[in-house]
Amino acid sequence: MKCKSGCALLPQIDPMYGPDRTSEAEQARRIVRRLPENSIVMADAGFGIFSVAYHSAQAKHDILFRLTKSRYGALRKNATVIDEGQYHKSYSLFWEPSVKDRKSNPNLPQDASIEVAIHEIELDNGTFMYIVTTLEIDAQSAVELYSRRYDVEFDIRDVKVTTDAENICAQSVVIVKKELMTSIVAFNLIAQFRRQAAGIVSVKPRRLSFKGVWLSFRDHLLMQQPANLSEWQELYNGALISAGNRKLPIRCEPRTYPRKAHPRRPKSNKFMKSERKEINSDVKPPPLVPK
Repeated sequence: MKCKSGCALLPQIDPMYGPDRTSEAEQARRIVRRLPENSIVMADAGFGIFSVAYHSAQAKHDILFRLTKSRYGALRKNATVIDEGQYHKSYSLFWEPSVKDRKSNPNLPQDASIEVAIHEIELDNGTFMYIVTTLEIDAQSAVELYSRRYDVEFDIRDVKVTTDAENICAQSVVIVKKELMTSIVAFNLIAQFRRQAAGIVSVKPRRLSFKGVWLSFRDHLLMQQPANLSEWQELYNGALISAGNRKLPIRCEPRTYPRKAHPRRPKSNKFMKSERKEINSDVKPPPLVPK
């Protein structure tokens, strides 16, 4: 996802099982090569690893990754303090791959390293955030910029839920890819339509509800049958005005209930071969005992 435009890149699709299977980290390394130069790559702690950071830097991007507490602790051992305040600590270091990194990424050059800064920031709720970046910014600016990653979470939700990309009924690989790509194209179309509508009412695009903009687009354009180009342009302008009225509410006060993460969905095992259990016919089941 691109934070500024709100558009989605075409997904990286690779096998999950079999001899040609690949990891999410390898997919991330392929995706960063498709980004425009001098982009800022943001990622959560799951991708805050050396290999993804190194390949992002090799593709001429800056990084802004969140780190796990254990990885931050390991990097801090060889780091130099550059700034320390009441609620933050900042260090600089040359990030080099660990023995484990080299074992899982044998193609890394022997002199592979990245000059980075790592920040430890205490949040309002008493927890800590650990960030590694190649940007020359202070700890507070790093946290504020990283908070933009939540926009990406909302975009992923709109791709999966609003465009219904999570419910693909196709069975063949070719048709699954076609349906998925169509959903991405539809998402990007609505994202650009939202940008136009936001320009008319002079607000930021994300101030407009993606689902609301999609409903305006559907009702005013897709369900209409204009007779000529002039009529279509009139319908299009009406759709923009309608979409511009789909503003999200601004909360004057924080939520009255804590935010909770949805439970992780169980992974499907339909692609895995079931292991047959050998049943010993000589062993009799235990007798039933009445309660």
